[in-house]
Amino acid sequence: GGGSPEAFVCLNAGSGSLEIALVPVLAHIAAAALSSTEADSYGALLRALLVAPGALSGSVLPTMPEDTLTYVRGVMGGKWYACTNGHKYYVDACGRPTEILHCHTCGVKIGGLDHELLADNTAVTGDSDETPLGYCLRTA
Repeated sequence: GGGSPEAFVCLNAGSGSLEIALVPVLAHIAAAALSSTEADSYGALLRALLVAPGALSGSVLPTMPEDTLTYVRGVMGGKWYACTNGHKYYVDACGRPTEILHCHTCGVKIGGLDHELLADNTAVTGDSDETPLGYCLRTA
């Protein structure tokens, strides 16, 4: 083994059993990806990951986590709101705010008094999927 990708696939007398077992698997995946001719196939996805990963930066990849907040909003009572900077927060029970607090992310005021939402906060609807695009291909 070693730190660089080239060293990882280079076998020598000190190679461990995991490295030895992975080489044919990696070779098979690469061959399948590069020989794929159908545009709508997993092979085409693998080819893009190998040859042009930047082309997938706006894509949702099969191994990415889904937008769990949308799922949670659907099963919990109460309501979800967003501060002026878009950070989401939850109000339980009836779902209408009864106190003014501060956003845990940015510190701006959130909530409201007497069941009236602060004017600069917004209600969050459950009709948008916020799965992060390019999850596996973010820049450092």
